Amino acid sequence: MAAFVQTVAQGGTSANSTTLVITVSVTTTVGNHVFLTVATGLDTIVSVVDSKSNTWQLDVNTNRSYIASTKLSSALVSSDTITITITGARAIAAIAQEFSGIATATWLDKTATAVSTVNGTVADSGNTATTTDADELLIGAIRSGADTTITWETVSPVLSNI
Repeated sequence: MAAFVQTVAQGGTSANSTTLVITVSVTTTVGNHVFLTVATGLDTIVSVVDSKSNTWQLDVNTNRSYIASTKLSSALVSSDTITITITGARAIAAIAQEFSGIATATWLDKTATAVSTVNGTVADSGNTATTTDADELLIGAIRSGADTTITWETVSPVLSNI
């Protein structure tokens, strides 16, 4: 069963930038997965890399909210970095979180996205297909704020075993 281990790194820029570098503050475990939730403006993630050369995949790429992940082949340790590069100069915020017990072959099963331009208090992920396993981990991202004032606190990862 998937389990949350720890927050690995988090940070943001208040100025427009094409790159955000967040510094790892803990030691991770080889074989665990790190999920990176990113909020930015109307730009697309070009790449996610870390200082230990783990292979990152972009799992969800939607308007302003993104999720990328890696299965750690090399442990990240304090002072290592994760670098996010986007297509345009915007404010960027990100949080990286480590999980254990994730399927090792293909950990991405289903995705769903929804985008709203209406101010409000209700978040909607859209509909998703039935998952293939009885024990799945759901990771969601909610992004709010103006393109120039995002901080990592406005990136709200929703973590739940379903």
